[in-house]
Amino acid sequence: MTTTPELGPNPQRPAAATLDWKAGTIAVGKTRTGKTAAVRIHAQHRGAVHGMIHGSTGTGISTLTRHLITAEAASGHVDPWLADVVGDLGDLADQHTGYYAPGIEEAAAMMRTLDRVLALRTLDAYTDQDGRWTPDSPLPLLSVTVVGWDILSSEVHEVIAIAERVAMLGRRVGIALRTVSHSPALDAIRSAMLRQALTGGTVVELPNREPQRISALSPAGEDAPRLPIRSGLAYVTGTGAEVVQLWQPEDPADRPAAVLPSAIRAEDQAEHLGEAYLGWHGRLADRRAGKAVDVPKD
Repeated sequence: MTTTPELGPNPQRPAAATLDWKAGTIAVGKTRTGKTAAVRIHAQHRGAVHGMIHGSTGTGISTLTRHLITAEAASGHVDPWLADVVGDLGDLADQHTGYYAPGIEEAAAMMRTLDRVLALRTLDAYTDQDGRWTPDSPLPLLSVTVVGWDILSSEVHEVIAIAERVAMLGRRVGIALRTVSHSPALDAIRSAMLRQALTGGTVVELPNREPQRISALSPAGEDAPRLPIRSGLAYVTGTGAEVVQLWQPEDPADRPAAVLPSAIRAEDQAEHLGEAYLGWHGRLADRRAGKAVDVPKD
């Protein structure tokens, strides 16, 4: 095994997290050579781009996920949905997500709703001549982030099949799926087809406390040097699996204002998507007030 990579202190982030909509990328840090490293959410002639983030707790997973979602929310082109199984990102619920689902039950309900959205978009006629969603399509990109995918998929097995359908069809209809797991990627995904789809996009591998279980899906390969736990380092695909020094954590005061387009046509919502989607704001308010909440199973 090679020596531990080093880059120095985390570089200062830009004033605000931003999405380059034309390129379909969000900058997340710098490589050794000073090149900007980015996470891709769409690509020309490919449509939406899936991806995954994995690493141990305390390595910057929440910071990176928060950075990506706030950039998407500020772009005016993306409707970010967040299934927050582990409950670390509740500060994004009110202004930076089009749908926020805390906990396992809510996250499972979101995935069922996503299945309906996939069906609606598959039937809709807004794609290009090749039948593919493009950045110029009338409907915005729907970016779905599942934080705690390893937990959700082990507790609610039906979400694996839904994720597989999204992985197979989502690129062509403007739905990007991002899984975030606090365990090695090979253990967390639970589906060969889903692994293939996610690793075909951007993979961000943060430090792993269990190097003996390093994923064969690591963008850096099984013989990659171990990243220090609190180093702010990551391996990111799309940069030749180079080591990337991630941006410093943002000051919440620097977050850009959200401009959230709805990824769903208004006339379709009540008829097709069900109470889980339509009532999430009310359930969140009830939770905050300490009230009991029943999550719709529709």
